Amino acid sequence: MRTILHKKTFACFIFCIAYFFSLHNCASKSNIITGSDELNHSMKLTVGVFQDERIEKLNSDDVREILQESLNMLEKKFGHISISFEIIKEGNLEDFFTEARQKYPRFNGWISKTYLLMNSNEESWQKTFEKRKPQIIRFLKENWELQDLNNYYKAKNYEHFTDKLIETYIEKLKKLKTYKMKNQENLFSKNPYLHSYKAWEKLMEYQDSYDIILTNTILVYDDFLKPYPHVVFKHAKVSGGSFESPYREGFLAGVSSFSSVFELYSQEPYFLGEKTANIASLTKEFMNKAIGGYLMAHELGHQIFWIPDVYNHPAGCLMDTKIENLEIGDGYNQLLKGYPVCLECQKYVRARNELFAGQKELKKGDKEKARLHIIKGLKMLPERLDRDRDEIESYFMRQLN
Repeated sequence: MRTILHKKTFACFIFCIAYFFSLHNCASKSNIITGSDELNHSMKLTVGVFQDERIEKLNSDDVREILQESLNMLEKKFGHISISFEIIKEGNLEDFFTEARQKYPRFNGWISKTYLLMNSNEESWQKTFEKRKPQIIRFLKENWELQDLNNYYKAKNYEHFTDKLIETYIEKLKKLKTYKMKNQENLFSKNPYLHSYKAWEKLMEYQDSYDIILTNTILVYDDFLKPYPHVVFKHAKVSGGSFESPYREGFLAGVSSFSSVFELYSQEPYFLGEKTANIASLTKEFMNKAIGGYLMAHELGHQIFWIPDVYNHPAGCLMDTKIENLEIGDGYNQLLKGYPVCLECQKYVRARNELFAGQKELKKGDKEKARLHIIKGLKMLPERLDRDRDEIESYFMRQLN
């Protein structure tokens, strides 16, 4: 799942080997997980772990397994890459939002004036979707061929598909709004903003500290202008997403993502899906590896390589989100089946390698070599990206000048 992206300093691709990690209460001390002793030759990504007290929480071993497997899968699907993770903070989900409202006045202003989709009723949803139907059709046409959308619902045209999409979206939202968990608690806490994709998107736009957020809570997908079919036809919730974070001054300046363990950790049958629920060895280790290898690695594919969600890549592609691949547990097993590297994704990897090489030359002070790599990399980028092309070109031109 994605939104939009941006970028900064990073070196070349090298080896990504064993990663060792221990998570403390980060209020006092940071932790670094690295696959290289030369941090200046790796991409160091900052991580925050913020959790919902109502749901089973991640411990330090869980986080280590998730991060490790995300790196294993990236190497399997895209080749060697050197990444360092630095855990800079962990805490309560409520505290995370409170801190963000205090630290970023514009986010607080957005919260104060924004009325969320889930606070309205079914009749209001119907009116909203019908009013925005032309925009939804345009969004679908810009991103997918009709034959790809037919993986979800066989429609004679985009309008017909959109009608089914809206019908399904409302049905799923209604289910989430009334859902009771096994402990009879409501699915959402009393603070709806904690569980709103739109609120998280806005928070990540203003925050400047984190490249990656790990959480255990549930987020409803409430961006009705961009109804991704693989999100809507599943549960209308989001397990992971990548965002534009223009104030983030890290190795991936302007990029952030979140991954949620809710789907597997909650053990709610409705969200597990039939295939995953029938996996006999649904151990904690398996869940963590599935979340890291299927979910977080996918989000890193958006962040690092700008590969969009696709419905037409070959079997075993990390970025392919066809409906048969959407269960986290089963989807992870599909990725492990030994399929070859996706040649379609390699187009993005090769282009990014050129850009990374250019950034390495910039770091060394050789602008002429950097320019050659960067111009070549920009020309090699595929037409469809998980990021605004103008922003990419603008960023690199600023770096060269």
